[in-house]
Amino acid sequence: MFVQSYQKVLNVNNERVLLNIIDTAGQEDYQIRDQHFRSGDGFLLVFDVTSKKSFEEIPSFYENILKSKEGSEYPVVLCGNKCDLPASSRTVTEVEAKKLCETNGWMYFDTSAKQGLNIQKSFETLCKMIIDFNTEDTDTGGGNQKEEEKPKKKGFLSKLFKKK
Repeated sequence: MFVQSYQKVLNVNNERVLLNIIDTAGQEDYQIRDQHFRSGDGFLLVFDVTSKKSFEEIPSFYENILKSKEGSEYPVVLCGNKCDLPASSRTVTEVEAKKLCETNGWMYFDTSAKQGLNIQKSFETLCKMIIDFNTEDTDTGGGNQKEEEKPKKKGFLSKLFKKK
């Protein structure tokens, strides 16, 4: 199975940011997936609000990211997709998702890829988090970037954008 990639230009803090997005959903070749994890500056994790199993897999998926990043934490946005479906089909509540995010220091958005609900906002939020994270890292001497350099933006998602 091949990894799909996308690009999206966003305006963040009055600057144009090019997001390189790599969709690792369903990637069975863990070596390839982990290689993409290592190069990521931030992560957008997506689960299906109508699938408890997809939500329950998020913590172990995040653990794989941490292993690939050698234990370092990076900005994460969690998206509960398919929020446009009837509430009766929802098996993961917004409260459950927000609790997981609170525990891990992540941001949460209910999203609908079908209706485009909160898609832009989730990526803009991730970009801002990455910029803040890289600024803090540089300010504390942990970064290897010059102050005037703009960090590359990367994220991971599950079919939220149409392929270019």
